[in-house]
Amino acid sequence: MKVQNKFIKNATIILLVIFTISSTIFLVSTHEKGEMRSYEAGTNEIRISNNQLSWNLESISVTGAWELTNGSKDIIVAVIDSGVDFSLVNLQGMAWNNSAENATNGIDDDNNGFIDDHLGWDFVTSDNAPYESGSYWHGTNVANWVKEVASNVSIMDIRILDDTGGFNGSFWPEIVNAVNYSINMGADIINLSIWNYGTSPTSFHQILQRALMEGIVVVGITGNTWDDPTTTGVQYPGKFPEVIATSSISGNGLKSYFSRSGSENEICAPGGGLAPVDGRLASGTSFAAPHVSGCFALMKSINQSLSPSDVRSILTSTATDMGTPGKDNDYGYGLLNVTNAVRGAAGLPTWNLTKTTSPTTTDVSVTTTTESTETSESEVSTSDTSSSTTELQSSSTDTTSRQTPFLTLELTLIILVLLWKKRK
Repeated sequence: MKVQNKFIKNATIILLVIFTISSTIFLVSTHEKGEMRSYEAGTNEIRISNNQLSWNLESISVTGAWELTNGSKDIIVAVIDSGVDFSLVNLQGMAWNNSAENATNGIDDDNNGFIDDHLGWDFVTSDNAPYESGSYWHGTNVANWVKEVASNVSIMDIRILDDTGGFNGSFWPEIVNAVNYSINMGADIINLSIWNYGTSPTSFHQILQRALMEGIVVVGITGNTWDDPTTTGVQYPGKFPEVIATSSISGNGLKSYFSRSGSENEICAPGGGLAPVDGRLASGTSFAAPHVSGCFALMKSINQSLSPSDVRSILTSTATDMGTPGKDNDYGYGLLNVTNAVRGAAGLPTWNLTKTTSPTTTDVSVTTTTESTETSESEVSTSDTSSSTTELQSSSTDTTSRQTPFLTLELTLIILVLLWKKRK
């Protein structure tokens, strides 16, 4: 019996040691990955989620918004660009479908002037296939970041850019027709990650005015300095007052070196050093804009009665101020804050969110100084490795919390050794 009791005691001690070590490893690995804690202002409520997001989604605070909505298929984001490859895994199920059109009968079933336009329209080749094999990659990447923010909305695919990602001045009538198509087919948000040299024609401005009057939110870009280094300021169509001009930040939490500044700049979002759906590291204000479009899609999903002015007001009032206090030319009203924008749309109080990003987080690994072989839009910004302050509190920066499990293990082992000796 004594042998049996001794065996039970020894086995118990061994199990306690294994349990302690296992618990410690779990705690350490959790802290190493980074545990995200968000605190609701005026309450003791704490929400915790694993830090598995890319740096750009972390920086705009999306997780709190996803607790309320991931979007609605009734909300349509028109991506007017170079075509979207919906065959890619990350974009499957995201395509808008024109239910009034039979895709294969060769008849304009809904009498809108476009035959078999079940997914959208290609205004370059005048057919119902906006994306074809070999199409320019730009539109697919734009659509990807709409989806990453709002994973349950519909993306209307409209092509206006050629296989080089550009268009010439003679193509303006078709661009106007493309915006008109998105209005007539029920888009809620139009994403225009495009720019042009000089001014845009009056007809283009007028169709954007019509979009606004129809209750459609139009998101554009401030433009990139590499596109036209001889000029300064925000480029058209972002310069139009009807368009929400979006500038770019990079992984260091600062304005991207390529991002244009100007008084028309309304909001900033991540656009420097992104790794999109096709694995191509890309940079440009073009990819900052769809983060904003995705946010608007979530806002409209939770409150479809919002007007463009409502959306704009919530956006600017909930943005995280950056740079010079208040609105400035580099960051506009500040960094997009998806959680607070969606809470504002839902009529809920906003959260007071802060975040300290450690130099060892994904900010550094994502925004490497890699040269891309693509055109200017895919060039990659250089990110420094300094800490930056943005939106959520990451416990991975708390060195005390990392040390605590080790101290617990050491004390437990000491106590077990003392008990063992006392038994002898």
